[in-house]
Amino acid sequence: SLWVLATILGYAAIAESHPPVMRAVLLGGILVVGRATGRQTSGIQSLALSALTLLIYHPSDLFDVGAQLSFVAVAAIILATPWITERTRDSFTDRMLAGERSPWLRGLSWVGRWLLAGYLLTLIVWLVTVPITMRSFHLVAPGGLLVNALITPFSTLVLIAGYLFLGVGLLVPALAKWAAIPFSWSLRAFLQIVEWSAQLPGGYGETPSPALGWMIG
Repeated sequence: SLWVLATILGYAAIAESHPPVMRAVLLGGILVVGRATGRQTSGIQSLALSALTLLIYHPSDLFDVGAQLSFVAVAAIILATPWITERTRDSFTDRMLAGERSPWLRGLSWVGRWLLAGYLLTLIVWLVTVPITMRSFHLVAPGGLLVNALITPFSTLVLIAGYLFLGVGLLVPALAKWAAIPFSWSLRAFLQIVEWSAQLPGGYGETPSPALGWMIG
């Protein structure tokens, strides 16, 4: 727990204090401290406490688009994950027959379940955040549904390379140029994938802002 908390605080030290960053730091810190003290933790209650703390510290974040997207998306992930896990895990028959299947069939089955779970979660997050993007940017981007689940592992590598670069730059500035190379390459590739998805037919389109009643709904 101490290592996790130290990692979270290190992340807070090298990242800019934007609302999504503070949300991640507060939520992670609350969950770690709760488990370390033997208390039962609830993801959605911890997220609500993070939001309350952030709003007390900086009330104007209520109107920050990044904060709105971050909290709504994470709430959707927390609430939807148990439902998705229940529907994408191995059935009893699959577990009984696992030993009789070849390794590549077991691997293929795992990849299929992982992709299904990823696309279900991506769809749910997209559905609950699209009203905010329509209102704030007058855009809707269904192309993201195609690539988001596929590039999730790659985006994780980009983040790791980025934080490695920031950490090395702070601790050993002389080595920062070498740490920047994998981050630069992975970030360029990631941006190329994003640009490619935007060029797909129907990848994005302009849309009017939804009415207040639809936003509340």
